[in-house]
Formats: sequence, C-alpha cells, structure tokens
Amino acid sequence: MPIHLRMLTLVFTLVITLASQTSVAAAEPDLVSVQGETGWQRVNDYVVTLHDPTNQLQISDIAKVDIRNNFAQVPLEFGNQAGTFWIHLRVHNHEDKAVIRWLDTNNRFLPEIEVFSPRADGQYDRQLASGGKSFKYRPLPFANFVFQLNIPPLQTVDIYIRAQTLGILRHSLELTL
Repeated sequence: MPIHLRMLTLVFTLVITLASQTSVAAAEPDLVSVQGETGWQRVNDYVVTLHDPTNQLQISDIAKVDIRNNFAQVPLEFGNQAGTFWIHLRVHNHEDKAVIRWLDTNNRFLPEIEVFSPRADGQYDRQLASGGKSFKYRPLPFANFVFQLNIPPLQTVDIYIRAQTLGILRHSLELTL
C-alpha cells in the first residue's frame, strides 16, 4: 500500500477513535466519591444534563443507553428555558457499610424537582419536592429542596434528578452532597 494511503488510513482511524471516545465521555458523569462523615462537597462539575423541552421523558426512558448518550456536561443554569432538565449524578461509596448523604439543591423555587435513586431490584425510589407545596410534604422540611440518598456499601449508584421549569424565572441548581 502506498505511503499516502497508509497515512490517510492512520489519520482516519485516529479521528474515529477520538470521536468515539469524546461522545462516550460526554454522556457519562464523573464519579463522586463519598465516605462516612465527610463534609459537604459541591458536585455540579460531576454531573451531565439533558434538556427535555416536551416534559415527556420518564425515568424508564432516561435509563436507556440511546437517551443517556444525549446527556452533556453543561452548567446547571436553566435560564428562562421552559421544560424539564434531567441531571445524572454517579456516586461511589468506599465504605463497607451503607452511607446516608443529603443532596441539597440550594434551590427553593422550582415548580417541581424529583430525585430517583436505584433500588436493589433495578427499580427507582422517587422523592418529590415542589415550590408550590408546604414544607411538610418535602423529603426534609427545609427551605431548600434537600433529598436523602442511601448509598449501599462498596457500590456505585446512578442518581437522576428531574427539574421542571416554566421559563418564567431564571433557575439554577448548586448541588452539594
């Protein structure tokens, strides 16, 4: 094979390899490590997000690989966009016992926010909070939307957050764990 064809094949292979690695990296969140009684840590830089302007996607859709590949690493600034934002957070527990952590959204005005945590049977537990409901209906009766996460020992779990906006106010999330 002539040298120019070998070089062209090499460049083509390199471009395809880089493109495939970039798309995989953009679809998966970075891993957040937790251990026992560690202090609060900001996790915004560890998440990937998907905008669903139709509000049609459900947790069963989000768990599918073809949908998960549409997530991207973007700031959690929703601006005046109406719709639903799905946020994917991956957490690993290094302890040999379950760890309970609180996920603080540092937001109290979203029309609705849900957190989905995986169960051992493959289904998801759902926690819901809303700016229009009394504190007593929140997972933790606190001004911000705060959710309890139970992370099994020595496991990595995928947490999904569904934040609904109406496009009226500028919303953002500052996630701490």
